[in-house]
Amino acid sequence: MTAAADVERAGPAAGWPFVLLGLTGFALAQPLLSLAGANPALFIFARTGRAEIVLLALGIAFVPPLLAIAVVAAVTRAHPRAGRWAYLAVVAVLAFLAGVWIGRELGHGWVALVAGVGAVGLALAAVIRGGVVAAWLRYTAVLPFLALALFLFASESSALLRPLDSAERAEIVGETPSLVYFLLDELPTRSLLDADGNIDAARF
Repeated sequence: MTAAADVERAGPAAGWPFVLLGLTGFALAQPLLSLAGANPALFIFARTGRAEIVLLALGIAFVPPLLAIAVVAAVTRAHPRAGRWAYLAVVAVLAFLAGVWIGRELGHGWVALVAGVGAVGLALAAVIRGGVVAAWLRYTAVLPFLALALFLFASESSALLRPLDSAERAEIVGETPSLVYFLLDELPTRSLLDADGNIDAARF
């Protein structure tokens, strides 16, 4: 076996960037964009512009996988065998997050934790042994693109990407008025009174 073959064998398996792209889709892009897409009022209250919404969605979909791929690639270039371990570590973290998201949909607490640990075991077994499951993980690289497309074109927040009048914005936010509640602990009453013992309008 040649030295080049040894290096190839020591590094991450072929197609590993696609695996990381897919896992970040499961762990981050799909759940976060789905949450943001179902809550357009958050963008309205924050006065978020259309360009900012698009940039935010692009960042959620592609910044995490690009960072993960860059880290694993840098470690692999410096030391191929260490790069494989870095790859497996990133896979484990992303699989755990994805499993927790799935577990939260099924229950709370220990259900999410068990789902996260189970996802780690399945993902590591798939990328180490290869085969059909590993190939399927590579095909999931399309997930961040799909999550982004659904957010931009099919979510409730996608309406904010076109001009809206005040009535349309009110319909998105809802007709329930916004309330602000102040709880002041041990506020001296005299601090709100004027010299005559009446309520000072300015202070109140």
